[in-house]
Amino acid sequence: MKSAQVAPCEVWVHLPSDLVWLTPPASEDVPSHDQLLDGIVEIECPTDRVLYGIDIRLLGVQTIGYPARSQDKLGADKARVLRWEEEVVLDRTLALDTSAQAGNQRLPAGTGAGERGVALTKGVHDFEFHLIVPAWVPPYERCQYGRTKYTITATVRGAGKNGRDVAVSRDLVPVQQQTPEIGPLAFELTFNDTHESLHDMTVALTGVSLTVAGVLHLSLVHPTPPPTLNVLMVRVFVEQMYELYSPHADTWELMPVEKLKVWELGVPAPRKREMNHAPYWELGVWTAEGVQRGTRLGRAARGAEGVVRPLADDVPSMPGYRIKTAVRLPDHARLRPSTMQGTRTRLRLSHAIGVEVLFSRLDLLEDRSQNEMVGLPRSQVFSMTKTVSIPTCECTHDAIHLPPYTEASPVTSAPSTPRTARAPTLPLPRSDAPLAAQPEWNKLLHSLQSLSVQRRRRRPEVPPGRDAPRPMSMDLSGSGPGTPVIPVRRPNDAILVQRSQSQPAHLPRNLPVGTPWAVTNMPPRSGESSTCNCAQPMAQLLQLDERLIEGAPTAPGAWDERGSTSAAPPPWTPSSRPTSPTHEWYTP
Repeated sequence: MKSAQVAPCEVWVHLPSDLVWLTPPASEDVPSHDQLLDGIVEIECPTDRVLYGIDIRLLGVQTIGYPARSQDKLGADKARVLRWEEEVVLDRTLALDTSAQAGNQRLPAGTGAGERGVALTKGVHDFEFHLIVPAWVPPYERCQYGRTKYTITATVRGAGKNGRDVAVSRDLVPVQQQTPEIGPLAFELTFNDTHESLHDMTVALTGVSLTVAGVLHLSLVHPTPPPTLNVLMVRVFVEQMYELYSPHADTWELMPVEKLKVWELGVPAPRKREMNHAPYWELGVWTAEGVQRGTRLGRAARGAEGVVRPLADDVPSMPGYRIKTAVRLPDHARLRPSTMQGTRTRLRLSHAIGVEVLFSRLDLLEDRSQNEMVGLPRSQVFSMTKTVSIPTCECTHDAIHLPPYTEASPVTSAPSTPRTARAPTLPLPRSDAPLAAQPEWNKLLHSLQSLSVQRRRRRPEVPPGRDAPRPMSMDLSGSGPGTPVIPVRRPNDAILVQRSQSQPAHLPRNLPVGTPWAVTNMPPRSGESSTCNCAQPMAQLLQLDERLIEGAPTAPGAWDERGSTSAAPPPWTPSSRPTSPTHEWYTP
């Protein structure tokens, strides 16, 4: 007789966050700070069901595109193509074998001994798991030379239709924190000296919190430019270097450097001889004397009001100019985070940030006969760069900065019971009578005295022939706080509170509202999330940087038991100082 089909179970994998923050060790000799990944497998059974096991697998796959030379169809030129190779960088599995637990379970009628498993009643069941993510694993990456992706998969045996398996997956995004103290990474690149062709000049490129899509502050002061100087362009750039490891040759191959434009003002150097004249120089930032009448500011500088201004407005004796602006690094679609030392990967990224000034002088002519510009002003470049490690755009202010302080001390950890089950606390009446006259105080003294005069009882010894109780061990077939997979909730528990309207949909339904690991006050993020720094407007990032300089906190407040679960985090506290060094630097 054909058996009736059984509806499949619904399975979800819940994590506190898709991000896993890693800090790899500087070398293999230094102990690594591995991260513990906590999660819950939620199973909703439409009917009574017998399960035969749960497998939780964390798989990391890295795909690298190695350059290879191949002739085209004509055989004349050689085109660069990529040869793709795939490698498993992390593969860890937790298995919960329920057959060993079935001896104490009451199985439904018709279940044979060969189908032993764990019987679950109709309802929602949660199984907690813990995985160790090594600190040296490659971070999540997606670039032109490869990608690194992590997936966590939960397979529940016997949860599908007619006893088949059910598997669900979700992505995991390991990211690296560049600072050991888990805080913002500052950046500073300065030049304050005399250049042979530019004379006295001060250049400062600084950042309060350096990240992908972060904000940098550029300040350039050129007090006394030479009278024959043409400043064509001022540019801020990022150099992105890729290194690929070839296991066959056991060598690292450096790919061509990718130069990303961050900000520029002016025009590039003239490419043709007929362009290297006064009409083209007028389009730049600064011109030599006699090139244009009335001012030496070029058309690009005059069009950038508030960014470039002549110093004569402040000090009449200074004929130079000043540039002051805020620039923003490219987003994660173009600029990828740097790879930290100690990462075991075949793809490494490194960066350098710099400032360059393109200029020419009327008294410095091109003297190379083979050059097209011979006899005309020679185009020159003043460049300053600094090698830097750029953190990921997931290092937002609410992720790595301190939360604000409130008038009442916030609770550092959420309570173990739901808020709805907690009775309101009422103030106790206070007695003004002396302690000796209060009956409760006398009862306390009497109980303490009775405890002090009693003889200390000895622990009962284990009779001969009986085994002493063994400590809890790491047994995959058992349960308890020491096991990697723990059945933590049952649908018939009295303390369970079903998901309320205010509880986020990505949280397990059987967890009490306010469970510590599930409440982060941060939006869900991923490697391509719209909540990272890339999606934040520049005005907001400038405000956060200004508050960080002032010493005021920049992150949302910690969880507060007085507030509602659906309420927004507490607002920022007032500034500790009225102004900061960058206050009102820039116009909105």
